[in-house]
Amino acid sequence: MFVAGIYHTFLFNNTTYGKFSLAATANNSLTKVDTVNSADESFLTYKNDATEGQYIGSYILNKKFSAKHLIKTGITYQYLWFDNEEKSFYKSLNDYVFFNDAKDKTGLLQSFLHWQFRANDKLTFNNGIYFQD
Repeated sequence: MFVAGIYHTFLFNNTTYGKFSLAATANNSLTKVDTVNSADESFLTYKNDATEGQYIGSYILNKKFSAKHLIKTGITYQYLWFDNEEKSFYKSLNDYVFFNDAKDKTGLLQSFLHWQFRANDKLTFNNGIYFQD
């Protein structure tokens, strides 16, 4: 397992700041089953190798107009990928049969706009829009 990330917050003034972040994660699972043949040699009979990961970048801008009004907007992009291979040896075929041999990637873009209105100490309205593609 691998996880890494960095972020930076930039203060524009007392009421406005931006936050940029980057992160990366990866995971791997490897299973092997072997046997010993008649010549005392190790022989692979099953293998499952699964790897997946993602890279994430985001930026958020936060602006407080007054004690009653706050606006926050942001954008995030995720790049996701995987590589899976699962195979087993069949003696009757004298060959490996692949159950799963897949490798792919995709991206996800998300953005939002959020407005918070604090009418009084007991009543707060949170409104916003969200987009995902």
